[in-house]
Amino acid sequence: MKEICVQLGCSSLNPEKHCFDGDSSYVTGSVENALVRLVGIDAPEVRGLNLYYLRKSGFLRRLDYNLRKYLEPKLTRESVGIHKNLGFEARDFLESILEEDLVISFEREVFDRYERPIVYLAAKDQDTYNLRLVQAGYAIPYFIYPNAVSPTEEGEFTYDEAVEKPPFFSVSTLPLCPS
Repeated sequence: MKEICVQLGCSSLNPEKHCFDGDSSYVTGSVENALVRLVGIDAPEVRGLNLYYLRKSGFLRRLDYNLRKYLEPKLTRESVGIHKNLGFEARDFLESILEEDLVISFEREVFDRYERPIVYLAAKDQDTYNLRLVQAGYAIPYFIYPNAVSPTEEGEFTYDEAVEKPPFFSVSTLPLCPS
């Protein structure tokens, strides 16, 4: 896999911030201050969920009846707030461990549907931040074809490695879903 050397970038809205959320960061160098998405992981969103659009999208109707009945009462403003706070915790953790000089590398696809480069991000000769976020419990493995044919494909990490670590929501003192 070819590596490209880059430097830590920053948000145009806040030059003190280098990450948008727990699975994306700004880099500069070969690219001009681009927001890159870390491949193979997913962290909670800092924008939270919009309950109105979630319900309007038909997502719930596509779920199994029993799963839908279980989830519907848990989709509250409070659970959205918890999700958002977990997103801030993941982002702050990534901010705290990033170094100035970085290396990016790609899998099969180079851009996601939002036209962000999807990358492995690392400091030279260290484990990727992708893996470090999963190991610390701030993200979960999230493989999307064709960047991973299956969760056990040779590569960065497997689901078994993630199971050995606490789930991403255990790093917080907040309950994942209110009772």
